[in-house]
Order: sequence, then C-alpha cells, then structure tokens
Amino acid sequence: MNTQVNKVGIQHDRVRALRISKGYSIKGLAEKLDVKYQNIQNIERPNGVKKPSYMADLADVLDVSIDYLLGLEDDITPSTFTFDRLDFEFDSKHKNKINSGDVYDAEVQKQKTLTVDYNWIKSVLIAEPSSSMKIVSPQDDTMKPFFGKNDILLVDTADIEPDNGIYVYKDSDKIRISRLQIKQGKVYGLYVNKAYDMLELSGDCQIYGRVTYLWREDPLV
Repeated sequence: MNTQVNKVGIQHDRVRALRISKGYSIKGLAEKLDVKYQNIQNIERPNGVKKPSYMADLADVLDVSIDYLLGLEDDITPSTFTFDRLDFEFDSKHKNKINSGDVYDAEVQKQKTLTVDYNWIKSVLIAEPSSSMKIVSPQDDTMKPFFGKNDILLVDTADIEPDNGIYVYKDSDKIRISRLQIKQGKVYGLYVNKAYDMLELSGDCQIYGRVTYLWREDPLV
C-alpha cells in the first residue's frame, strides 16, 4: 500500500460515480456493505468521512483498488476478476446419462464462479483476464492420478487449436482432459492414466479450450 495513505482521504466524487455506474442506490450500497445509510452519504460529501473503517470492503464492492478510492492512482483497474464455470452441452439422449468417468458431473460442477485478485492474474498468468477464461472441476478418470477432488482448472475457451498442450474436449460424447498432440496430421490424446495410453480423437471431437492454470484443493477466493 502507498505510504501516503495517512495523508489523504477517500475521494467522494469517485465513490459516487462508481456507486452509480455499478447500479447501486445509496441505500443499496449501504445494505451491501452492512453499514448505515448515513455512512454512504458521509463518504460522498466533500467534507465527509475521509477514512471509513470499511474501506477494503468498499473497494471490493466497487471493484477498484483502495489506492484508486484514495486518489493515489488513476488506474481504474478492478481489484478482482470472477471466472464463470464452463458449461458442457450434450444432445437430449445423452443429457441425463453422463458417465461417472466424465469430467462433467452435476455435483462436481456446482462451483459456478471463482473470484481472484486481478493483479495476481496478471503477474502469475502473465495475461489479461477475459470472459473466454472458464473454470472446470477436473473429475475425469483419465486423469485421476493427477487431480484431487477439489482441484479447479482454468480453461481458455479462445484457444481451441490443439498444439501439444492440455485441453478439455468432448470425444464420442465423453468429456475428457488430456494432453493433445498432432502426429502426421492426426490429433491424439496422451493420458496420465496408463490404462488409456494414447488414443486418436474422432472426427467429431469438440475442443472446449486449453488448460492455463490449476488451483490445488482450496482455490484463491
């Protein structure tokens, strides 16, 4: 945090502008933060409270950094980013008959979103987060020796061209996770579980995206 924090106060005009842009009324923002209506009124007044005790929560709700609220920086980059779950589509005859070995399972896939620190994404993934990045709970019997039951994968759905990477894909109505490799113009799946060895993908294989990161057990929230 910037060392100037003790010399400045919250920028009332920024709070008001962000509140309105996020669709909150004063009452709505107060309820979201579990504070009184007057608290929000005060931080939006030029001579109001300069350093509310709920500053961190306010920054999270308005999706900006504390430094932005204090006027120490002008970059309105959000403090967090939320990844949505990757949903898989099946035709009607397979919709309710997903094999236990598939990555898709109603109970496993109950994790709908994952919120992480925006700067963490840029520093670790070395990439700007985007809506094409989705999360998947990797419960696939082809990868059981590798994944834990609470692990979560980050999948880039904009990257669907197989190129010696790990991908999530549907082949013969089964969702799989494996390393894909091209040999002599054909695409093969290489599995950690040796019982599956190396299989050629069918012509109607659908690639959902490339795996870009793996959170072990408890993800960053």
